[in-house]
Amino acid sequence: MRHLLVTMLLAIASGTTGCGRGGAAAGLSEAGLPCAALTIKGRRLAVELAVNDRDRVKGYRFRARVPEGTGMLFVYPVAVFPRFVMSNVTVPLSIAFIDDEGRIRQICDMQPMAEQTTVGAFKVRYALEVPQGWFARNGIAEGEALEGLADIVRRFPPS
Repeated sequence: MRHLLVTMLLAIASGTTGCGRGGAAAGLSEAGLPCAALTIKGRRLAVELAVNDRDRVKGYRFRARVPEGTGMLFVYPVAVFPRFVMSNVTVPLSIAFIDDEGRIRQICDMQPMAEQTTVGAFKVRYALEVPQGWFARNGIAEGEALEGLADIVRRFPPS
């Protein structure tokens, strides 16, 4: 337990994040979240998993960067109209709201430290945050399907 706490504090202090380079090999990101891989339109994405209320609320708060090719997948136990606020998030993000079948229903850009709330227009089970513009740079649009969600939910059931 002490080792995990030290790892988390070092990650926060250094501003590191993500599931790449070492975090995924251990099964945990540098922030202590479980890691998994998703594929969208042939593009692989390493994601940290926010599967409980505490981690869904914390999200990317107090992180100095979000590396390209990484993201955070928010998994809800039931479909919700998710709400996101960028207070204490210092990097610009794009977010995709994803339905039960794993299809992107909506994509929004969010600005660092913004106080306004971004609310999904649809009830969804998943939300995926990535560095702002990642979806556009990779030709990913609303209607695209994510591969790997069923395995993630089986391995890391939301609470």
